Amino acid sequence: MHPLLKRTAGFVKKKGLLHKGDKVLIALSGGADSVFLFRFLLELKGIYHLELGAAHLNHGLRGSDSDADEEFCRMLAVEYEVPFYCRKADVRDYASDFRLSEEEAGRKLRYQFFEELMEHDGYTKTATGHHQHDSAETVLFHLFRGSGLRGLSGIPPLRGSFIRPLLSLTPGEIREWLASEGYIWREDASNDSSEYARNVIRNEILPLVREKLHLSPEESLSRFAGYSSEINDFLDRMTAEAVLPRKEHAENETVYDAGVVRKLEPVLRKHALSRILTQTGTEPASSLVTDCDRLIESAETGVYQIGGGFSLFYSPKDVIIFRETENSEKEVRISPGESVIFAGKEISFERVKKEDTDFSGSPRTEFIESANEITMISVRHWHAGDRFQPLGMKGTVLVSDFLNSAGIPLYKKKQEAVIIAGGEIAAIAGRRLSEKFKVTGSENFYYRIQCHER
Repeated sequence: MHPLLKRTAGFVKKKGLLHKGDKVLIALSGGADSVFLFRFLLELKGIYHLELGAAHLNHGLRGSDSDADEEFCRMLAVEYEVPFYCRKADVRDYASDFRLSEEEAGRKLRYQFFEELMEHDGYTKTATGHHQHDSAETVLFHLFRGSGLRGLSGIPPLRGSFIRPLLSLTPGEIREWLASEGYIWREDASNDSSEYARNVIRNEILPLVREKLHLSPEESLSRFAGYSSEINDFLDRMTAEAVLPRKEHAENETVYDAGVVRKLEPVLRKHALSRILTQTGTEPASSLVTDCDRLIESAETGVYQIGGGFSLFYSPKDVIIFRETENSEKEVRISPGESVIFAGKEISFERVKKEDTDFSGSPRTEFIESANEITMISVRHWHAGDRFQPLGMKGTVLVSDFLNSAGIPLYKKKQEAVIIAGGEIAAIAGRRLSEKFKVTGSENFYYRIQCHER
């Protein structure tokens, strides 16, 4: 085995990145780093009895060049009889939808793709081609963003099911070996552009440090990342209880015990919050951690948007990280005999006979009565200023106030839907009927509305 490969294999063994029988998915972009990773893992295949696969995400950001990258990766995998997985993604649209940079959007989509493949096809690890300079750039990037110690620890060799076998190598070593062996790779012209934040660090800041200060910043930053990692591990142990989610939590949200978080010393509380916020998939800036810490110190209930489509809800009892869902569903209309999926609920509408108005069934079933035939109802999210008369009450109330009194958490309120019949709110979907539509037994028209969580 070539000395460089032997050294890399030693790093893999020392860090415990691979085990015999692992099924490893290779993140294959077509660049020099991923091609080296591909060749290296082929060398280890027999030693560790590995089963390999290769995955490529076509970002579509470079037009025909992106398609050429995909074809290069496909042919490389076919040549060595390695299963190949590919997906095309619209990074620009995703970045716009979730208010992210294209760089961050691409990263999130890649990892989502890898995680889905691991779950669906039984891969135990995903290997990425990050090298020593990538880790150094990450430290500087997080430093400039004001990240905490976790961000200053660089790229870990192992995080969950993701491994980085090349972190001991420089890009120069990688390219030199590929060239000496006659292997080719794809060059991404966007790497030379300063449009992306990391490229500014790679192409402008680090070369300036080497030229003007006569230092090797990548080596220094690598050592610094090691120190930061040790301190971060210690703080992780000190805050382990605070970042343990409660077992009972709904989809798209994770609940933590606010009391446990609040009783920590300030520096530990901020570290715990930083760990909690990383659930969103990004390293939180220190300013974000400070803002969330102030919210908790205030001991008031509130919601704080933390970016990337996520928000933090705090009450004296809970700290909840949840994914915001846009009220993108417009008003929908359904006729008797039809149903619709709206805001996570299945709502059905049908006409029934008076004698079929049985109130002993599910609380998610409501019967309404109308003097006039209802040929269609509308379902929409409630609006500020909406009012209705809850069943059993004499006057009207704001829908917002009704939801408050029903104990609907602030962060869930805006997802509630109302049902409109004859131009009026007939019900809060799945929660309360309007007094104006209650069943009286008169010779009128009767309808059943059912609302079930999906």
